[in-house]
Amino acid sequence: RSAATGNKVLSAVRGTLRAAWDLDQLDTDAYMKAISIKAIPGSRPDQAAGRALAPGEFTALLRVCSADRTPAGVRDAALVGLGVLAGLRRAELAGLQVEDYRRGELHSPTTGVLWVRGKRNKERTVPVAAGVNDALADWLHLRGDWLGPLFTVILKSGKMQQQGISEAAIYKIFQKRADQAGVKAFSPHDLRRTFAGDLLDAGADIATVQKLMGHASVSTTAGYDRRGERAKHTAIGKLHMAWTRRYTD
Repeated sequence: RSAATGNKVLSAVRGTLRAAWDLDQLDTDAYMKAISIKAIPGSRPDQAAGRALAPGEFTALLRVCSADRTPAGVRDAALVGLGVLAGLRRAELAGLQVEDYRRGELHSPTTGVLWVRGKRNKERTVPVAAGVNDALADWLHLRGDWLGPLFTVILKSGKMQQQGISEAAIYKIFQKRADQAGVKAFSPHDLRRTFAGDLLDAGADIATVQKLMGHASVSTTAGYDRRGERAKHTAIGKLHMAWTRRYTD
């Protein structure tokens, strides 16, 4: 099991021991000894969770997709865009149906919305950024509006099929575009990490990011926070105490 899982178990045990101590079912000495067990070391406090795309890598990926004048270029740009700017899991991308996408609804006519079925079939809505909407509009122009998988197979000959792409195919697509763009290899989940990290870096509320990611717990979302010690210092820098120094060194 991972260090994170082990530490969750330790936290639960500490909570149980605290409850027993509060009810006088455990003496103070035994309680203090029990909770003194240190957390399982995993990662440094300032270490980022997983790999996120560097600022220019997303642009490089879009550039090679744009240079591909076949339908695959448009489809792959939409896939990359939804990974980086919507944070969808690979299974969620593969499972999207054309009817799951609605353009120009809810709070903004320039953005769209995806109805996403995540883990344990939990559904959530994810707003789609304007640029990704444009790529999706181009893809739907080529694909057609017939009901079925949103993203479909394209043969090497360029002929478009009605069969939906698989999770394995999405992985291969991303690796192909990474090679073409000269970008260090990444997994589909790394795009999801990029999405969460970029939102948190931009000051988005972690509870909002949790909902967008489809996480059951905000602690899971916190694992994607790459701000580390820098965020702590920035946060404390916003606090102030009125005091004028009396002495100078």
